[in-house]
Amino acid sequence: MARLLEVEYENIFRPETMAALKGKSGESLKQMLGNKELMQTLTKSQEVLNDIIDAEKGYHDLLEGIAIEMVTQAYPIIDYANIKIEAKIGPNMPMSMPKPDKEEEEEEREELTFNNPEVPEVEEFEKAKRRIINGITQGASIRGAFAFYLFKEYIDDMDDTLVEKYNEILKLVFGIYDDENAIAMMLAALAQGQKMQGGESEIEYNEENKQFIIKAHALCFPMLVHEIVKGLYEIVGTEGFGSDKAKNKAIIGAVDKLSNEPNDFRFGKFIYDAITKLYNENNYTDARIRELFFASLYKLEDGEFFPFVENAINDKLTPEQKRWALGEMRDIEKDLKKDDTSLSGLGEGILSEIKAEQISIGDMFTLSGDIGKFKKGTKVRVASVEPSGNDIKLTLTNGANKDTFYLDRGDDFEALNEEDETEELAPTPSTPPGNISLEDAKNLLKNTKGKFFTVTFIKKDGTERVMNARLGVKVYLKGGTLAYDAESKGLLPVYDMKAKDYRMININTITQVKIGNNTYDIDSSPVNENTIVEGKASELFDDVLELIRKRTREMNDDDAYKFHEKLKTWTNKLI
Repeated sequence: MARLLEVEYENIFRPETMAALKGKSGESLKQMLGNKELMQTLTKSQEVLNDIIDAEKGYHDLLEGIAIEMVTQAYPIIDYANIKIEAKIGPNMPMSMPKPDKEEEEEEREELTFNNPEVPEVEEFEKAKRRIINGITQGASIRGAFAFYLFKEYIDDMDDTLVEKYNEILKLVFGIYDDENAIAMMLAALAQGQKMQGGESEIEYNEENKQFIIKAHALCFPMLVHEIVKGLYEIVGTEGFGSDKAKNKAIIGAVDKLSNEPNDFRFGKFIYDAITKLYNENNYTDARIRELFFASLYKLEDGEFFPFVENAINDKLTPEQKRWALGEMRDIEKDLKKDDTSLSGLGEGILSEIKAEQISIGDMFTLSGDIGKFKKGTKVRVASVEPSGNDIKLTLTNGANKDTFYLDRGDDFEALNEEDETEELAPTPSTPPGNISLEDAKNLLKNTKGKFFTVTFIKKDGTERVMNARLGVKVYLKGGTLAYDAESKGLLPVYDMKAKDYRMININTITQVKIGNNTYDIDSSPVNENTIVEGKASELFDDVLELIRKRTREMNDDDAYKFHEKLKTWTNKLI
């Protein structure tokens, strides 16, 4: 019976690439473990882990909060994509989708056969791509686990030896994956149904809230951080799937196995490093570009994806590959800057016409006429833009179709105007001008019926902005709909009449609106019992937290644990 074959790294990469990966692994082994023998490493890691578990008793709630805050700060893509994190430290692993045991894995694999008509056939390159993405996910989670240094002062308040122990346990636990003897021992243990996990994570998608959720659970704080980052990159990894859900499930069943994880840990960190190097070398200050670039990489066609990854590992990217990477990151940065609130409202081209020299990689247009292989009304993406003498060499794609054109720099490139860009003034409301509440302002704006109004608000950088805008314009992300509920985040999607582009306005910073002939000032002075100014709340929380820290430092472990249990009870009563 033909089975879905496992894809090993030796079968994916050329010998020179495997030699480079194994060379890096050997160097890592020396850095992480030094001259320690395997059994010495295992014994020492258990000792350090026990010390950490003992030191963290009574601080689990605080450490769980720090882990979430730390990863959110280090990876701002989490706020950008409205990802929720649930984190738990403790000995039990109450995951909603537990890992299958060996017998269940065998039964599931038995179903994934080519002679089963209900299971789509999965090509080797599809499995190979998934294996590389899994490796990158594990590599990113290893590198991210060391981010605990961001919160060193808080950790030192609990126990000033913990940071050193966190560093040591991560070196011991992850360094062992560079030891071929250790990997052979792990695989043998897994074959016997044994599990050696310090934590688990899974991702869920809440259809109602249109939100990804990372559920992470680990024995100790640094392992919890590792699992959260792994969950984040599993979300990014979904960009490597196609639209066929049955095939995606078959790919996961063929590749996502515990027996593959040791080598994913071993080689994945170097694949991740090679690609992240491109981001680091360009000195971007917006860390969201990093994860969004990985998402773009995962979307590449196989003929572009595999050579890019392999050349990145060998530090031999071609000039064309480098141009694509730099252009993609530059376009991502440009898209992020489009949004006044630093949250996504990226526009899909609704231009009536644009000069050839203004076109950028990643722009999307709906054609207003036939051109080359493409018919009128086709949505196309700009795959590449290259200068060619006095011309622009432009490559457009749509699915499997691709065509290249040479345009004079000043030529017009037309696209359909998909929205009625009316500049008709919104009707004057019956509400008299003057001071109104923010809630009244929201209601008045909703009744502008797609006609334009003027709004004054405070941008994220603290400056004032006056904008002529209108509602009722579709807001697009590249490739679909808005990825989160804007209103729930206090955002108002509008179309900026001057910029001819989409913007997000922070509703809570609106100071004035002009609708028709009436001008309304937003009365923000009243603060009722349901309204708390965020900055004041943050200061109050910090003050309370500092008092708690001072008090618990004077307690022994048992008293501190009891105190935190009482604190949870009091908090629940307040809620």
